[in-house]
Amino acid sequence: GARGAPEGVHPFVLKKITAQVSRRTLESLRREQRELLYLDRCSKQSWEDPEIALEKFLIEAALGQG
Repeated sequence: GARGAPEGVHPFVLKKITAQVSRRTLESLRREQRELLYLDRCSKQSWEDPEIALEKFLIEAALGQG
């Protein structure tokens, strides 16, 4: 349903993600989305090693510096 978990996402996972997202600002979420789009382009255009770029993104996001 509209308020239920998306298909294939366990309700526990959805609860954890919702809690994490609610602690972030809209600007932070938008910045992370832009960075993910950059990672997608990196992987397609060989701008940067995609594995290293993803690791950097994950570390920055986890530390709240993304």
